[in-house]
Amino acid sequence: MISAGGYRIVRIAGLHYGEALRSFYEAHPDLQGQPYAEQKRALLEGSLVWGEAFSVAMRSLGHDAEEIIYDAEPLQKAWASEHGISVAASGWRTAVLLSQIEALKPDVLYLQDTYSLDPGIRRTLKQRFSFLKKLFIFKGYPRMGEDLRGADVIFSGSPAFVPMCQKTGIRTELLYHAFDAELWKRIPAAAAESVRYDLTFVGSSGFGYGLGHQARYWTLREMLKATPIELWLQERTDLWARGFRDMLVNRAAMRYRVWEAARGFLSLAGSPVLYWLLRQGGVPEPVKKTAQDVLRERESLRINREVYPDEPLFKKPRVPDMPIRRLHGERCHAPVFGLKMLDVLSRSRVTFNRHTDAAMGSSANARLFEATGVGTCLLTEKTSNLKDLFEEGRELVSYGSVEECAELAKYLLDHEKEHERIAQAGQKRTLRDHTVLNRCRVIDRVIRQSI
Repeated sequence: MISAGGYRIVRIAGLHYGEALRSFYEAHPDLQGQPYAEQKRALLEGSLVWGEAFSVAMRSLGHDAEEIIYDAEPLQKAWASEHGISVAASGWRTAVLLSQIEALKPDVLYLQDTYSLDPGIRRTLKQRFSFLKKLFIFKGYPRMGEDLRGADVIFSGSPAFVPMCQKTGIRTELLYHAFDAELWKRIPAAAAESVRYDLTFVGSSGFGYGLGHQARYWTLREMLKATPIELWLQERTDLWARGFRDMLVNRAAMRYRVWEAARGFLSLAGSPVLYWLLRQGGVPEPVKKTAQDVLRERESLRINREVYPDEPLFKKPRVPDMPIRRLHGERCHAPVFGLKMLDVLSRSRVTFNRHTDAAMGSSANARLFEATGVGTCLLTEKTSNLKDLFEEGRELVSYGSVEECAELAKYLLDHEKEHERIAQAGQKRTLRDHTVLNRCRVIDRVIRQSI
């Protein structure tokens, strides 16, 4: 049993953005040769995607907490080298991660998503490690038919996904994303006096992801016509643009094209066929994941048609057909992550947000809390649960259509005191209700109830 006084919890999270990781190590050329502890400290302080707020919060609640960044190759291979573990060129992620779990011996393992370990390994973790008492999984956007067995509790990032996760028979709790309040203090104080941006968007346009981001993509296209919006944009332009000869010597581009072809083929199959495919043994995991993505897109489209009956985008779906950077390069900046991303948000008078179509009419993404947390006026779409998070019109502004979004953006930019008042109220709400410490209190409560 876990002692009443506290438990040891390890969170496993991935950066997922290879471009951000490469840029970070390029900006710190001496870091790759540093010891594991030094690399980890630098990555967590840089907060490319995740900082150390989770472990800091859990420690403040009386527990022993650690973080593992499982997909940072230089970092993980440094740990393996220091512990005398030889890893192959392929399969190093799983080998190092399992060794770290063995070394840390947590009572509770908290997976920030399911990508760190294959389902077969995840299901047997408690048999593999006798010290492991509980396994918790956070799912922002679950795949249709995804194998979540082995988890004691699933934390769902949106109320729209709670019923989907509950169908697995596993206890499911709602747990929204959150803002690391300490990061607000680390944004340069000069930001407020430096270059200011009128209207911004920071994130992925959705180009290269099929139908999953079509509403965001086409809304951005319209906003570029109607407003002075500037974009710090992430797109799959490099892989998309490569010719066949280049792809022969570029594995990432080749994988992307193979994935595109597989997705196109599976999209022609009926849903019963895709569900049958998911139940078959021996089917490669990438094929299953692609089938899950196609099923989720179909379900998202069905629900979005119900939630947004007047939205033309869902009546006649259109796959993003061209990188926005190619169409509006003068308004597009390089993608930013971590503190740089928060710095851009903090210098924005108004920032635009649109969830992916997979959100199915609910508010769930991290941008809600990041933008308000740094004191920016947030303009986001109307959803079924937005009122549970913020007071619309006072703590943020919501729109119901592309036309209304453009009109509201113009209004806010023309009324300085109005958008500043909303920004201040939104920040106050986030720092009060939507911090990582608040969410860790929920996690701690659920852990204590389950042991």
